Amino acid sequence: MLARERVGRLLWKLSIPAIIGMMVHGLYNIVDTFFVGRFAGTLAIGGIAIAFPVQMIIMGVGMTIGIGGASVLSRRMGERDKEGASLALGNMFLLSLATGIVGLIFGIAFMDPLLRLFGANDALMPTARDYLLVVLIGSPMFTFSMVASSSARAEGNAKVAMNTMLIGAVLNIILDPIFIVVLNMGVRGAAIATVLSVTASCIFLLHYYLWSGKCEITFQPRHLKLKPAMVGEIFAIGSSDFARTAAMSLTSAIFNNILRELGGELSIATFGIIFRVMSFVFMPMMGIAQGAQPILGFNYGSLQFNRVKKSFGLAIKATTMFALVGFIIFLLFLKVTPF
Repeated sequence: MLARERVGRLLWKLSIPAIIGMMVHGLYNIVDTFFVGRFAGTLAIGGIAIAFPVQMIIMGVGMTIGIGGASVLSRRMGERDKEGASLALGNMFLLSLATGIVGLIFGIAFMDPLLRLFGANDALMPTARDYLLVVLIGSPMFTFSMVASSSARAEGNAKVAMNTMLIGAVLNIILDPIFIVVLNMGVRGAAIATVLSVTASCIFLLHYYLWSGKCEITFQPRHLKLKPAMVGEIFAIGSSDFARTAAMSLTSAIFNNILRELGGELSIATFGIIFRVMSFVFMPMMGIAQGAQPILGFNYGSLQFNRVKKSFGLAIKATTMFALVGFIIFLLFLKVTPF
């Protein structure tokens, strides 16, 4: 499919499941914020807004390994190097778990300084700490889920990646009212619901790779061995995405600190809501980028450079179109508000 199918049709075949998954993922962020704001209060939203940049860094590490590893994986498949693809998958899995554990240890050790850095004051610190502690415990699941989803997408199985996000999002929407409202756990309940949902996604992915028999890549315990050259290649390719995520986290930290001084907790909570709504608009563009990646990597590895250029050009046009549509929607929304 990656080698022969018409590029335009192939791009949409791989992008639409990714777009659906990303949109549902963005929707669950908004639903999560609704339940927290409605039943836990403004300080709870502010606490999540403070903790979210730290969570973004953890997810950014997962995306770094996922994007870098997916590039290596799809190119090895394009070269018909089955052993190399299996080794790439094993390296991705090991790196995801190792970095998740390191993030857990480092985050707990420096939790309070990090929260202060990202704009927490005495009023927001308790809720931010409650949320972030649970999220940090789930760090290995966050990184593994993102990496395993990327590898499934890299082999051309976009529906597995989509189902992974759907399972996590739908379960989180179900668990949010249970933990936040019924059990009255507030912001900690929101974090527990999130971690349990990601854990369910991890179980689904493990079933796909180990027991379903549908995975294109043969994966055995001997492939769980880090190769320095491959690790370097993964991080070299994925580092640009980590720089993007780190820049977003830094921007959030700057805004939170400014808003804390000028408007207090309410302003930080408001910015947290706006940030999540804006992120929802970016989801289709991210889905197209995820759909294009396996086409680019596979055909680059198989030396079909015309297909690489064509898929890259189509992806640029499609993401630009979605960006313009999102821009227009925001302008229309501003015009109908009473402010």
